[in-house]
Amino acid sequence: MSADHEIDEIDDDLVDDAVELEIEKLSGLPDTNYVIVPHIRFGRFSTYFTTLDPIWTHYYKKMGFLLRDPGIGWGCTTNGVLRWTDPSILDPHGIFDEARRFGIKHAIVAAVGPPSSLTYGFLCRYNSEISDDEMEMFFNVVQLAHDRLIPPEYLTTAQIEALRLIAAGTRYAAAAAALNISESALKARLHSARARLQAKTTPEAIRRAQDYGLI
Repeated sequence: MSADHEIDEIDDDLVDDAVELEIEKLSGLPDTNYVIVPHIRFGRFSTYFTTLDPIWTHYYKKMGFLLRDPGIGWGCTTNGVLRWTDPSILDPHGIFDEARRFGIKHAIVAAVGPPSSLTYGFLCRYNSEISDDEMEMFFNVVQLAHDRLIPPEYLTTAQIEALRLIAAGTRYAAAAAALNISESALKARLHSARARLQAKTTPEAIRRAQDYGLI
């Protein structure tokens, strides 16, 4: 199983340092991989942190498991952390059984927040059970990610106009002319939009703004 640490397109100086530090500590747990998805909204998400095997994550996405994930279903009614074998977590679609086929033998799920903006975590181990102390540690990291990595509720009109023009394929000079501003002013608007959306690049900012329903 791969344990390569992946942070989805976030600039180091934009990620909350405390969150990044605590998530990095998870990589020090033996024989353990994880995924943390802050603020799932409308069945979609923009940012995630993972060390899960990419073969499993590709299969998970291909099969559309997100909307049927039993851990997420449980988390929409109860916040906390549980082992995936707990009878409180119902798995009518056999998704956890599918995970076992990929070698995931022991796992816990964690959930924080309301169903409309749920932060979800899944931590697994292949050869031994996860301890109570490790469960508490993981839940605290998921809680921190939920508290610190809050998606923006809005963009300014200037930011929306700039992102929409670039999203439509308009070149910077033409976009600036359309807005009756200088090209440097356009770039400043895009920079502020990237910062608000915690995005490294303008295309990433556009994707996140679309994911959050802001443009």
